[in-house]
Amino acid sequence: MAPEPQSRPSAVSGAAEARRASNLASTLDGYCKSLADGDVERVLDFYRDDAIIVDLIRHRVFSSLEERREHLEEWAHGYQYLELTQREVLPAGDHVALKWTLRGTTRDGEPVCLRGVDILVVDRQGRIRGQWGTFHEVGARSGCARSGCAG
Repeated sequence: MAPEPQSRPSAVSGAAEARRASNLASTLDGYCKSLADGDVERVLDFYRDDAIIVDLIRHRVFSSLEERREHLEEWAHGYQYLELTQREVLPAGDHVALKWTLRGTTRDGEPVCLRGVDILVVDRQGRIRGQWGTFHEVGARSGCARSGCAG
């Protein structure tokens, strides 16, 4: 018996995936800009009503709208200056890895530089159903640009 031919992804399928990846990158860029601008209500629009956020650093889960709002306000309003940029968006089905960099100044005037990754589960419209994130400090208080956190 001859082996069955293996299916290959079609060019249409590849083009659709590339389009979806581009759309997700654009959506997540809007998410990052809204958070950096302190527009928490706009950021909340990126989440489904039943979404959860899991903070892997503090071991906390935010599942209600009010819990998500408080968590996002802490991020958005915890800085005098905040710049949040996506470094890479890696989609795989309904999961997306978002690598990001945060540069800013704390309310105490201290420079801060963080690099992190969030794993997102998104629906077909690109709205976030689940978010698990972690980060590490890079060069905080010692000059972000020297530590490679400039971009």
